[in-house]
Amino acid sequence: MVAKNKMEIRKIAYIGELERTPDSPDHRGIRQGLENYESLIVDPVLYSPEENRKKIEDFKPDLIIHQNTDSLGQELGKIFRPYTKYQVFWQLDFQPTMEGYCWDRWNTEGYDAVFLSNRDQIQGWGEKFNAPCHYLPHGCVVQTPIYDEKFRHKVLFIGGMIDGDWYSDRFKLLQELQPFDHITGEGVEGRNEVWRNMPALYHSSDCVIDVSHSWTADGYASGRFFYTGGLGACSITRRFPGCEDLYPKGTKAYFETPEEAKELIEFYTTHKAEREMMKYKAWKHNQKFHTYKQRFEEICSKLT
Repeated sequence: MVAKNKMEIRKIAYIGELERTPDSPDHRGIRQGLENYESLIVDPVLYSPEENRKKIEDFKPDLIIHQNTDSLGQELGKIFRPYTKYQVFWQLDFQPTMEGYCWDRWNTEGYDAVFLSNRDQIQGWGEKFNAPCHYLPHGCVVQTPIYDEKFRHKVLFIGGMIDGDWYSDRFKLLQELQPFDHITGEGVEGRNEVWRNMPALYHSSDCVIDVSHSWTADGYASGRFFYTGGLGACSITRRFPGCEDLYPKGTKAYFETPEEAKELIEFYTTHKAEREMMKYKAWKHNQKFHTYKQRFEEICSKLT
């Protein structure tokens, strides 16, 4: 099936680390969303700029979507510009200040628009790229939830326990929420293994702690926020501005303080019917509002 839209975007080249880390729910979701288009995956980590330029030249996409900052460091926006109608940048992570990014090492030429995963820095990113900047968060792969008893944990956190820079506040909060089971992956294959098991880990566990490294930026939710919803977890989530615009009450359990989080964990680990209902509601909500098919349609609709 080839997508039809008012700009007739039929061919999309996606520039991201999808070959090196294929198992991320983001990356599997992106591949799923691209099924509606004639598509090309280009990995800027595994291949040289010249190798990737040749792929783009041969493919002649209507739209190029860049996901990795590698594109900015390698000047791929400028290099690919002659071979496409439209080119955008998407999914930049949030840092507490605009000065935290590597503007002195990045080339922002060649882009028609930027799509950002938080609302607070839309103006700054638009100015840096000299292009329209829109809010567009992550999504998640669409799949049937997986229950497997051997992956069940009472309380689970997946991710890095990092104490430093802009991760310090999250580290301190996680310390206060212990005890919980902690899983992280070392190196590329370690991360891929965790991602391969993540659907069963999230859906099978009683509760999952969902804390991004910032809870002050409007609309900012890292990928985990969508993985916990899309994979059918009972998510105990640090509240942030705009969170219920993405997942409303009943699809996640939001908290402000460690004490509130511990009360929610106690409730949902001892009330099976309520946690299973939350898992189901989160999963259904994700299928309706947070698929990558919908994300790509939104990108296309903004390029007019």
